[in-house]
Amino acid sequence: MFLNLTVSLTFIAVSVQFPLPQKQKNPFVKDVADAFKEYSDGTMKYRNSIEVTNCSYVAEKNPNCNVMNITVNWKRIEKYAGTLVTFLMNQNK
Repeated sequence: MFLNLTVSLTFIAVSVQFPLPQKQKNPFVKDVADAFKEYSDGTMKYRNSIEVTNCSYVAEKNPNCNVMNITVNWKRIEKYAGTLVTFLMNQNK
């Protein structure tokens, strides 16, 4: 048995959340990019993320906060996990 439903939907946007700048200029982002280069011998690409995250909301509320969103897929998970480990290890240098 199949049930066909027709839905009429109306909505009002009450706020808009803008993405993080694609290339933030702060030491935290530079340190993560340096760790990426050290681990993968490549250059990190900066793009807006399709997934909704809290990063842009947090950055809007506290512009001095060190935050960045890294979107990972299964093809690149090892590269970004290695980047995060390298970043953390470099904090003691």
